[in-house]
Amino acid sequence: MISDQILAWAQPTLTVAGTLLIFQVLAHRARMLEVALLLGGFFMGLWEILLAIVAGAKGLLGLPTLVLLAVSGMALLSRPTRNIHWAALLGFGAGLATTYYFNMILGHTVPIALALVFLASSILVYLLFKFAEDLIAAIGTILEVRVVSFIIGIVCIVWSLKFI
Repeated sequence: MISDQILAWAQPTLTVAGTLLIFQVLAHRARMLEVALLLGGFFMGLWEILLAIVAGAKGLLGLPTLVLLAVSGMALLSRPTRNIHWAALLGFGAGLATTYYFNMILGHTVPIALALVFLASSILVYLLFKFAEDLIAAIGTILEVRVVSFIIGIVCIVWSLKFI
């Protein structure tokens, strides 16, 4: 039953994603429309990547469809999130959580020990995710080129029409 639903969602997802990519390229002058398209593209990109992961894990869709879902999802997701420093946010959050649990497990510790635990865990998580952030930013830079986005949008729509 789940496999039928995933296959049923693949075609409209590709159609909407392709349309959003094309409209994002064409509506770069109208600020309010661009913000609305970026917001819709963010959620559609999340949905596409989730759909690609689930369908890929279950082996329900072909490789070209999975690649197209992942690439168009990254193209839609990378544009609104390009200026967020995920590594710093995740490092800070991990440092806070580690410090909290360290203090909870050991009880009353000296502030210097808590500061060292916070710095060590924050720096380790930051360095781990900084590489991934830079790699995703490089891929996003390529996918944000208007011609590339337009071509991906056209390919998404044509590929979704193949399902009919």
